[in-house]
Amino acid sequence: MDLKKKFWFAAIGGLVGVAALLGGLLFYYYNHLPFEAQTQVLQTVGDHLGPVLLGGFFVLLGYLLVVNDLFHTTILPLYDLTEETTLISTVNPGHRVQPKGCRELVRLSQSINDAAERLQDMQMTVGKHLESVNARLEEEKSTLAAVIADLPEGILVCNLDGDILLYNQRAREFFPCSEQDQPHGFLCGFLGLGRSVYNLIEPFLIDHGVQTIASRLERGRPGLTYNAMTKGAADRLLRMEMVPVRNKDRELSGFILVLHDMSQQMAIERTTQDLIEWFMEETHYSVAGICESVDDMLRKRESSPQDLEHFKTKICENVQILSGELEDALEDLPGVFRTQWPMQRLPLQELVDLFKKEAAFHSPVRITTSFVAEKGEVEVEVATFVKVLLILLNALAAEHDVHSVTCRTSVQGQQALLDLIWTGEAVGGNILAYWKQTSLQGQDRSLNLSVREVLVRHRALLTSEADYGGHAFVRLALPLEDKSQGQALAWPETDWQTHYDFGMFDHNGWGVQFREKTLDALTFTVFDLETTGLDPKGGDEIVSVSGVRVMNGRVLEMEAFDQLVNPGRSIPQEAIRVHGIENEKVQNKPRIEEVLPLFYKFAEGTVLVAHSAMFDLAFLRKGEARTGIQFQNPVLDTFQLSVLVHPNKKDHSIEAICSRLGVQVQGRHSAFGDAVTTANIFLKLLPLLHKRGVWTLEQALQTCRKSPGA
Repeated sequence: MDLKKKFWFAAIGGLVGVAALLGGLLFYYYNHLPFEAQTQVLQTVGDHLGPVLLGGFFVLLGYLLVVNDLFHTTILPLYDLTEETTLISTVNPGHRVQPKGCRELVRLSQSINDAAERLQDMQMTVGKHLESVNARLEEEKSTLAAVIADLPEGILVCNLDGDILLYNQRAREFFPCSEQDQPHGFLCGFLGLGRSVYNLIEPFLIDHGVQTIASRLERGRPGLTYNAMTKGAADRLLRMEMVPVRNKDRELSGFILVLHDMSQQMAIERTTQDLIEWFMEETHYSVAGICESVDDMLRKRESSPQDLEHFKTKICENVQILSGELEDALEDLPGVFRTQWPMQRLPLQELVDLFKKEAAFHSPVRITTSFVAEKGEVEVEVATFVKVLLILLNALAAEHDVHSVTCRTSVQGQQALLDLIWTGEAVGGNILAYWKQTSLQGQDRSLNLSVREVLVRHRALLTSEADYGGHAFVRLALPLEDKSQGQALAWPETDWQTHYDFGMFDHNGWGVQFREKTLDALTFTVFDLETTGLDPKGGDEIVSVSGVRVMNGRVLEMEAFDQLVNPGRSIPQEAIRVHGIENEKVQNKPRIEEVLPLFYKFAEGTVLVAHSAMFDLAFLRKGEARTGIQFQNPVLDTFQLSVLVHPNKKDHSIEAICSRLGVQVQGRHSAFGDAVTTANIFLKLLPLLHKRGVWTLEQALQTCRKSPGA
């Protein structure tokens, strides 16, 4: 039972008990008196009943006053003393107990403050010692972080769940980190610590790379780098190298992605190839013209027909040799370009399995496998080559009404043959030529590659022929990989740091139910809104949305969301006096219909946190109706959490909580400043919640619903 309840139970119960005891004794003695004495007692009491009742009332009043004074000088100060002592021992060593109550509690408060002074001095001493011990290590970390930050390659370090643990500035250029970095029309997720790399890079590339590297590690094979092509923001074409990260037991615990911008190089290659193809086309016309000119010239010369024919043949042979040499150079050119592509050596079986897996998601055609060559490896760029196979498959479905194909691979000489077989007629040469011009991304030109370009860089031939029994096939012929060539070297295993949080290597992902995860293991988006007023149903609108991410006990201010919003109406002077956002500042800003989807993406997969969250949620719900999105995130309210951990405090405003917890107020009544301040408050509240047995998100949500502030 609560101490307050115990006290009042004892005080009132004692009073009732004493009254009952006295009443019982009086009743007992009254019953044992003679009749004449009883009559006399009744007469006496009747004559003095008023003064007796008045005296009893004053006695009761005095008793209650004494008990109430004892309650306020002993019991209530004990509660304050407990809460403030917890503050000192957990989140704010600089906090001091306010002495109040009886003399004994005042002396106890002074003793606690003295102990707090000694504790703070001890912490400062230990802190200085730790700072000196870690100074050299921090200097090395800073040096490494600076090196990583300025590398021309983008660096991402992830755990096996795909959570990003580190990224450098170059990676931020490749992928957006906030709405300020968001290129127009780029729809992938944001880059940030704790966010998933699967929202930035095609998931099948990541999964296949991890599986390939894990398989090589198990078999002790060299060459642990996995290469692929992917796309980034602003139509960038990226070459991706995946390198394993191993723990102290040499087991795979994560991976490093090294990203190179290939966009400019690809543009140069395309321009060069187009120029040479144009030159060759013009050369053929020139050759034909030379032969025709020589023929005309020789007709006018006085020579025997045999001599003229001999001269003509010689000239044409020389010109044809020149043309052939140029054609040979053109054939070698794709090989030069091919060396720049992130090629990956794969067994035919693995290539077919990967193709079937992707086709199950991206094509209506059912694939069966009749025969796959057990031996033979090819060198392919996985992403683009699989896309070519999918384009061919979908073209068969759309233009030839093919619903199922049989995939067959074989080896003939130095070539690997991959056939897609169906019942019907072969595809004509003109149609194949048209298919070769197809873009890998349809209307999306982010990769800016055609089927023909991919085939050229793979030295692959595309043909279609009739097969036995009324069947036909489309065949891709690839050169077999020469196994005598040396394996690629693994990337050096080094710890690189810039924006990082390596504590997540040990996270187990989302295997457990979301609400049952501990609060320390979750990622939070702490947000705040500024509005035109307090009544969303009455027409008030949002003028500013800000949010900041909290993860692993850190406020990630470098991954923030801060956007002014055009409310579509005038901002009243009363609101301007509060947040300082004038009409001119939002005149050219986007409407909430544009901003809210971006904030939704920013907060995806996190727990929302706000102070007096019901107010902010009312405006978000209003915006949901306009945009069609819906925030399903769990929501925690720092106001309710403060009431939970400090039920005896009357003031739970941001300023009062900051004063108690030792948090610095930043930019009060600006959305971003309030979001950062609330984030720091939330981090300080977590240890106090643990003291009250609140460890998981579900426990926090339940206790908030039961709190007096709910």
